[in-house]
Amino acid sequence: MRLPSLILASPFIVGFVGWMLSGSPLPMVFTVLLLLIALLGKPFGKKETIHHFLIIFFPTLALASVFLLLRLFQQGEAMATNADLPAWFLIGSGILSTAAMIALLRSSRIGDATFLLALAGGLIAFASVFQVELYVFTEWQVYPIAALPCVLLLLLALSHLRKFIPLAIAGAAASVALSGLGMVLEKYTDRLDEWIHRDETQLADYGSSKAPQLDDGRGGPDGSSRRLPRDVKLQFNDRVRIYLKMRTREQFQKQMRETLYLRTSTVTVFESDEVIAPVRNARWIYDEDDGESDLIIPLSVNQPSPNPDYTLFIEREAAYALPLLTNTAGVFASALYEFADSWYQLAPDEKIERLRYNASLGPESSAKLPGGTLNSLRQPDGPGIYLNLPPSPLAARVTYLGETLPAYTTLEGLRSYLEDHATYSLDFETPENMSPVENLLFGNKEGHCELYAAASVMMLRALRIPSRIAYGYSGGIADPNQQLIAFRDRDFHAWAEVLTPENEWAIFDATPTSIEAASRNPSLATVPASDLASYENFSTTELDPDERGNSLASAFYSLSYFLSDHFIPITGAAFALVTVFLFFRRKSERKQGIQTLHDQSTESTQTTSALMKELAGCGEIIGETKLPNQTWREFLITLRKGAQIPEFFEEVVAYHYRVRYADANTEPDTETNLQKQLTKWRESYSQTPT
Repeated sequence: MRLPSLILASPFIVGFVGWMLSGSPLPMVFTVLLLLIALLGKPFGKKETIHHFLIIFFPTLALASVFLLLRLFQQGEAMATNADLPAWFLIGSGILSTAAMIALLRSSRIGDATFLLALAGGLIAFASVFQVELYVFTEWQVYPIAALPCVLLLLLALSHLRKFIPLAIAGAAASVALSGLGMVLEKYTDRLDEWIHRDETQLADYGSSKAPQLDDGRGGPDGSSRRLPRDVKLQFNDRVRIYLKMRTREQFQKQMRETLYLRTSTVTVFESDEVIAPVRNARWIYDEDDGESDLIIPLSVNQPSPNPDYTLFIEREAAYALPLLTNTAGVFASALYEFADSWYQLAPDEKIERLRYNASLGPESSAKLPGGTLNSLRQPDGPGIYLNLPPSPLAARVTYLGETLPAYTTLEGLRSYLEDHATYSLDFETPENMSPVENLLFGNKEGHCELYAAASVMMLRALRIPSRIAYGYSGGIADPNQQLIAFRDRDFHAWAEVLTPENEWAIFDATPTSIEAASRNPSLATVPASDLASYENFSTTELDPDERGNSLASAFYSLSYFLSDHFIPITGAAFALVTVFLFFRRKSERKQGIQTLHDQSTESTQTTSALMKELAGCGEIIGETKLPNQTWREFLITLRKGAQIPEFFEEVVAYHYRVRYADANTEPDTETNLQKQLTKWRESYSQTPT
């Protein structure tokens, strides 16, 4: 079967699809390296012993590359700017690369096993594409290209490479049809999956443009203050507000093992017993502020990683209280507005209703609560803004409460006190003569997470421990297959944060576990997130050519952004060049076809002429002369009638036909051995008495 060109092109097509899906150049880089190794090993593969070794070595090398690529994607080191590639896609790519390397080794004639291997790899890679969330490109840009290897292999195998242009058109149509069929199957599979898991979670209207608002409209003059709720009767409809996608499986599993907090904003100043306000910063932070134009804005003293650790998908309203994991070290953006203390905002274009952005994490220690007694956390001379208490009698009552609780000398003891002496509730009322925090500590002792956080901060500040109230999300539902965590309105949460002596904010969540409260740890469920591709990528901005730097990673990222921005013209030009090249190559092959066949025939005749001349000489010894129109097999029949000839005569003729008509390579050792046997037989026969 003659399909070398297409089998060699197939892994490149799949590598290109891998770049489209992930934004990483590594699938294509590994493909080029594998085929380059096969090309370098081709001259050595002519020897039989080395040939068999390479047949085993090439699949092993491809398998090793699959495991290495999979590891790089799982660890977040594959420079993927979009989605991670599934394991089956990489396996299919490895199988295609194996088939291509074997095709290179065996030159122009490809066996059925190699063809089936390439077809299997193409089908596996194509089927796995539907598992990947599309970000930069649409379904009709990705799926037809992914279907090309298996579709064209089938068409060209059936036609034996005849009528190239009609087959190319048929192949393109088949790719589109196969893509449409795959999308239909994917749609109904998702619906079936949602029906199977319908009891695990209810995600109604997860595409809502509404988002939880921090300000209830009764705060300060700038709208940033917050009035603690007095009368609460909360009900939830489980609408998804935010999606969080971890970039590596290790990071996802880590978030599943620990309590998850996604901070949106903080408030610090108690303007009264009921009104709290943030510490306003009101400044823009630009990418160039740290002296580097790398599109990463650092948010802490920890140096952010050049590769994103997670991606957040939000509605436009959430951009004014930007959700970030609590130990985030940097955000991938050209500019970020710091509205208040740890309260960041993005400024998307007015036409953007949904957006996504990337961020990197800092060391784990930045989110860990220190141990020890409360005395070890006291900072009497610390920042006064974080020791502020309301100008009211409530501050004195809270201070006295702290002084009369000598048994509660640790943060865990403080948490235990609140859990033992107050009740979590989403349905409560505050008496007219009390404030919400006062009611939680000294009155009916009912409240939800926000009142627990406010009470915790008051008690901590009464003990001279700097602290603040943080708002955001915690818990959520997690889908391990997509490495995706969805946060609903019921996951909106408030907690306290303590400023440690190392000047790091650590989470102190005193809200008790309750049937009414959402779990602080993500629960497993299937998350329907088929519309994530509609979120505008806020973190994708091409660097200026003079500011890209010299690092290899920056070069790859810049190339990815450039190709993304100019995908259609580049792809069109590439396909046009390939089509023109194949057309002129085909035309040239037709002109030289007859001459090539003649040259091959002459060469094959010359390689076996000495051997067959010796066989003809053996016939003359017997008394039989080969006639011009007589085939060698007919000549053997004639020889058998005149004498008893050895079996290797048949082997000589079979070798001649194999080289002359089956395009097999000459075997000098075999030819020399057969010629020696013929000569020895002829000499011994001539000496035998008649």
